[in-house]
Amino acid sequence: MLIDIGVMIGSSGDGVDIVFCTITNSDISIIKTGHEKFNFDFQKDLINLAQSSDFKIDFQKLKKLGLEISVIISQLIQKMMNSFSTKLKLRQIGVHGYTVRHSRKNKISYQLVDIPYLYQEFKCPIIHDFRQEILNHGGFGAPLIPLFHQWISRITNINNMTLLNIGGISNVTIIRDFLS
Repeated sequence: MLIDIGVMIGSSGDGVDIVFCTITNSDISIIKTGHEKFNFDFQKDLINLAQSSDFKIDFQKLKKLGLEISVIISQLIQKMMNSFSTKLKLRQIGVHGYTVRHSRKNKISYQLVDIPYLYQEFKCPIIHDFRQEILNHGGFGAPLIPLFHQWISRITNINNMTLLNIGGISNVTIIRDFLS
């Protein structure tokens, strides 16, 4: 079975969420979901780093935390894959690490995740760094939710909708068919 994997760590830093799915132009089928809770000290380190107003960054600490997150992601993916009786083939993994720095004004966004480690573990394309390209083109850096909402509008043929994504930072997407 050919699958796509989505990985997310929310701003609460409480753990990692993973979804196994198949994606076509007209459908997303969720096959399995998983969550791994971070231990309290690790969560505290992540949140303290993200909330720090000190922009002097200890890159060794960032690298260490990014690798720790990636090891947790890898272990959860392996555990989920091992729960299937048939062998899964990975098409791609989309991963958004934990955001520790984000500034639209300065056009920077830094997420903790070790992409080379994940590639070495799974030998498939790792889709990442979603925000930077959007920032570089004047956006706010949160591109995935509006694109997903646009996809929902297209496949349901509902051309007028307002959707609210509630998370650490909430996003509202307004889709209007101005031609009707």
